[in-house]
Amino acid sequence: MDHFNRYRFWKADQLNKDHLKLEIQKINICAYLNPTCRPKCLPSNHWVMFLQYSDNSSIKVDMHPGQLGGTLDVSSKTYTNSNRAVHIFSLEPMGEFTSQDILDLITENRLHQYDFDEDNEGCRFWIFTILEFLEWDGFLPVGTAKSSRDTLSYLYTKPGESVPREIQYGTFY
Repeated sequence: MDHFNRYRFWKADQLNKDHLKLEIQKINICAYLNPTCRPKCLPSNHWVMFLQYSDNSSIKVDMHPGQLGGTLDVSSKTYTNSNRAVHIFSLEPMGEFTSQDILDLITENRLHQYDFDEDNEGCRFWIFTILEFLEWDGFLPVGTAKSSRDTLSYLYTKPGESVPREIQYGTFY
């Protein structure tokens, strides 16, 4: 399905669509320090998913605030996670599936239709929700979403340093 031309929610100008057909070896979840935090909001991380399909390549899946709700930026990368990340955790998939399978799951369940909260937070909740759906559909082992939620419940200030931080919720529509 060609999601990118049909929805205002998608941005894919840096995606090689042939990469969508390649089998995923690992899912890497990365936290960055959030540079767009407004002065009144608490410090936060921005969370991004990398669908690794080779030792040095991936598809980056980044839900971020847009002008009319969230925008899902899907792009091909020549790396498997970011060297700017302050925290990374990796998940081993079960069975064989592709990035296209994950994007289909996102679209079929309308998970691309997402609004962040008033402080532009909510990417942790979005990542957690995607992981729940991947677990329910058999792409990830049972218990993955729960253990990931525990990891997502922290603010990572630099590698190896974290403090508990309640997950902020956006809204699916």
